[in-house]
Amino acid sequence: MTASTTAKSRLCLGSHLSAAGGVSKAIAAAIELDTDSLQIFTKNASRWKQKDLDPAEIERFTKLRKQWGEHKPIISHGSYLVNLASPDDVLWEKSIAGFCDELRRGAQLKLDGVVTHPGAHVGSGEDQGIARAAKGLRRVFDECDKADFQAPRVLLENTAGGGSTLGRKFDEIARIIELVDAPGRLGVCLDSCHMFAAGYDIRDQAGYEAMTAELDELFGTGEDAIIGAWHMNDSKGECASRLDRHEHIGQGEIGQAAFGFLMNDQRFFGVPKILETSKKDDMDRVNLDLLASL
Repeated sequence: MTASTTAKSRLCLGSHLSAAGGVSKAIAAAIELDTDSLQIFTKNASRWKQKDLDPAEIERFTKLRKQWGEHKPIISHGSYLVNLASPDDVLWEKSIAGFCDELRRGAQLKLDGVVTHPGAHVGSGEDQGIARAAKGLRRVFDECDKADFQAPRVLLENTAGGGSTLGRKFDEIARIIELVDAPGRLGVCLDSCHMFAAGYDIRDQAGYEAMTAELDELFGTGEDAIIGAWHMNDSKGECASRLDRHEHIGQGEIGQAAFGFLMNDQRFFGVPKILETSKKDDMDRVNLDLLASL
C-alpha cells in the first residue's frame, strides 16, 4: 500500500449509495467512485414488509467487497419507520421486530454497523422516551441472541431535534447507551447537519472544540471511543433551526471551515465519513474531492 493510499484510507470518505436492484450494486458504485467507506439500505426504508436477502445476492456482495477491499467499512441505515421510543405498544413491538430484521440483514452481509435514530417520545416526555428506547434496544439484543446471530454494532444517530425526536443533545444518546448497558454493542453516528441544526455551532475553531470536548466527555475520542461513523452534510437551515435539510459541502450554513476542522482531526481518522447529499450532476465526486482537499 502506497503512502498516498494509506493517507486516503485514513480519511475513510464514502457515501450512501443506492442498493436498488441488489445490495451488490452499491459495492459496484463504491468501486466506481473510489470511496473508502460505504452506507446502504439493506431494504426499502419506508416499508415494514420486505423480502429476505437473496443468497445469490449476498454472495455477489461478498465477492465484490473482496475486490473493493474487505478492510473498508460498510454500514447500513435502518428503516425510518422504526421508533423504539414510541409509547404506543403496537408500534413499539413492530419497531423491535423491524429493527431485529435490520440487524439480521446486517449480520448476513457482515456489516460494520447499523445506524438508527433514537426515536421520538410522541408526547410522553424526554425521560420516558429515553427509558423506552433503552428498553427497546435491550429487547432487540435479546431477540438477536435468541435467534443466535452476531448482530452488527448499533450506531445511534444524533438528530436535528424536530418535533418530539430524541437525540438533539448528545447527552440524550449517552443516557440511552448507559441505560442499555451493553458494552461493545452500541456506538454513535454523528451527523454534521443535525448537530448544527440542533444548536452546536461548529463554524469556528472554538465552537468545534467545544463540541468535541462534549463528545470526549460522553463518548470518548481516543482508542476507546464509541463514535462509529460521521454523516458529512452541510445544512440548509441556520444554527439551532432544528431543520433537517442536507446541503452540499460548503454550500450551506455550516460552510467549509467546520469540515476542514473535522477532516484534519486525527481523533477521527479511520472513522467512516459518509455523504448523504444529492447525487445529481456527479456531486458525490465533487463533495468527496472537496473534503479530501480540506
